[in-house]
Amino acid sequence: MISKVLLGLPGADMRRSVWMGVLAALASLCEVAMVFVVCLTAGDLLGLAVPAWTLPVVGDVRVAFAAMLLLIAARTALGAGVNAISTAVAGDINKALADAMYMGMFRADRAETANAQRDDEAKPLANQSLAMLSVEGVKAIINYFTGYIPNFVQTMLMMLVAALTLIPLNWAAGLIIIVGMAALPMAANASRKKDVAVQTRQLKQYEHVGVRFEEALRGLNTLKIFDADARESERLYKDSEGFRRITMAVLGGQLRSLIASDLVIYLAVIAAAVTAALTGAGRPEGLMVTVIVLVAGVRLFVPERQLVYLTHQAVVAMKQGKAIAAAIASADDRNAHDAADADAEANADAQTDADRPLTLNINDGIKAEHLTFTYPNGFTALSDIDLDLPVIGHVAVVGPSGSGKSTLVSLLTGERRDYAGSLRIGGVELRDLTQTQIIDAETVVRGTDHLFSGTLRYNLDPAAHGYSAQEFDTVLRGVDLDREIDDRAGYDAPVAPQGGNFSGGQKQRLIIARGLLRHTPIYIFDEATSAVDRDHDETLANLMTILAQNALVITITHRLAGIRNADEIIVLDHGGVAERGDFYSLVARNGLFAAEWQEQERIENAQNDTDARNETEEAAR
Repeated sequence: MISKVLLGLPGADMRRSVWMGVLAALASLCEVAMVFVVCLTAGDLLGLAVPAWTLPVVGDVRVAFAAMLLLIAARTALGAGVNAISTAVAGDINKALADAMYMGMFRADRAETANAQRDDEAKPLANQSLAMLSVEGVKAIINYFTGYIPNFVQTMLMMLVAALTLIPLNWAAGLIIIVGMAALPMAANASRKKDVAVQTRQLKQYEHVGVRFEEALRGLNTLKIFDADARESERLYKDSEGFRRITMAVLGGQLRSLIASDLVIYLAVIAAAVTAALTGAGRPEGLMVTVIVLVAGVRLFVPERQLVYLTHQAVVAMKQGKAIAAAIASADDRNAHDAADADAEANADAQTDADRPLTLNINDGIKAEHLTFTYPNGFTALSDIDLDLPVIGHVAVVGPSGSGKSTLVSLLTGERRDYAGSLRIGGVELRDLTQTQIIDAETVVRGTDHLFSGTLRYNLDPAAHGYSAQEFDTVLRGVDLDREIDDRAGYDAPVAPQGGNFSGGQKQRLIIARGLLRHTPIYIFDEATSAVDRDHDETLANLMTILAQNALVITITHRLAGIRNADEIIVLDHGGVAERGDFYSLVARNGLFAAEWQEQERIENAQNDTDARNETEEAAR
């Protein structure tokens, strides 16, 4: 069961897996040799006849002891070699698949929502499946290359080990063992086709139950409002019961395979021992040969018996490996091929995406010419956009809901590449860049970014780059969080899951601080201050101004108070540029931007008046 799909996954290395099998087979040869030395030496000490050709070793206790030490040392060294290779293979596969699947989170196709805007509602379900694959799927792939393949190679070589060790003692008994080793897979595979089908259904059911549970959990409030939680609970119970039953069927299939394997092993070993006893009845060493055939024969079957169990794991690995391969398949191939086939043919000898370096021209920021994006359902979110953003400065993009702001962000960050027109970053067409190159060039901070359970230090530096306390202090001071962090016992202060022990505004400011630690030429803040209170608007506005002295800062927001210092404000409406200019010129123009600003001011002032009255009434009480 060698899968080409698994061999093509990132980090897969068939050669090292084969070497593990070879070393394991040599280790088994040492173990069988140890059985020979112990049994024959003990027999010689007890006065039993042993084969004459073994006397130079087993006839002298000191030589036998030295041989045992040598075999133990060799077995230990071979085992250490297998473990070292296994650890390296597991680490390489885990890292490669984690990186590839992480990139797949950016590139994977997502189902569009009904209004053809951002597909946030669809993402958690897709991500739940990716989460399962990234944990259990990756583990199955690792087991395939560190367990199944080495064990398969070792099993094949064990026939040679049996021939080298048993045939010199008794060729008939050795031949029976070898025939038994050849027959075992046929016995174990008698119901394999049915078992594979059952196991495949189990994996599908497992994913279905997980996705269904995630969906129910996310919609729990809705289910309660409509009094549908009891009905959904019953459906979850039925799904879970179905999964339990099919899991029992999988375990039953595994048990049948092991029973069939054990039956073959027992019959082969017993037959070999009986044959050794009968053919050696007239020889002095007949008893010792029979004992060795019995003991060593069982040991020779151990790798093959283990392979029966590992074969079931290999089925899981191949099923999940296909899903992983699909998850990490390049969206460049899926999304850009239709729009770029002609370019690909004309540049067939050009460098691949992975080899093309990202070179930012200091005189060339971000340029869009006739940029248009249409969703698969026909909705045009951006239409004929022209932009010329400098390499240094602060540019804000605003507009009402549905104006195209979110779509523009998804294009700038490389999440979507099937646009029409041109969109260049540093003089390079964005669709020609890999996601890694885009990530290296951009720091994207969203108001919905995640805070992890752990410590403040871990959340500021999740990749363990080793930022200094001074760097932490600088970014936290920039978002006006330094005093609050000091009150929480510093950088080792705990952070609850999803930042539950911070307010919404504090979480967003902490997320901004994390982004500031990355020194990239482009910063994109996508609704990064939506929950920040008005008292900190000026602080963050000043921060953007300072940051824009050495980088291009793009702020996408609906809160206009925080972009008064922007060098340029681009107002989108119905997928096109409606207005552009600085804050004060747009207010003076009395157009779409001015109307939105006046409305926000009215709401903010009304809220402030309400808060002031509440404080006065509270003080009066």
